[in-house]
Amino acid sequence: MGTADSGMWRSAVTGKDVALCDRLDDANKVAVEYRTTIGRTILPQAGPKRGCVLDSVFFGSIERATFCYGPDVDPEGGSLRWCNSARVF
Repeated sequence: MGTADSGMWRSAVTGKDVALCDRLDDANKVAVEYRTTIGRTILPQAGPKRGCVLDSVFFGSIERATFCYGPDVDPEGGSLRWCNSARVF
């Protein structure tokens, strides 16, 4: 299991589950981009309002996750995001 925490957001990743919470009602979003053992990359997001999202993997498990925050957390065009180093599980 891995967790990441700051004053702005909190996330937790287990072998099959992701929980992600945005703690601030501001202009930023939070996201965890994770890759599964069957090769899918998934990006659940929370924010910019306070709140949480939960996500689960049905096939395979989570092998790697990157935690990001910023006004644009979309990896396809998200130049305004900051990410922690990827974690391997």
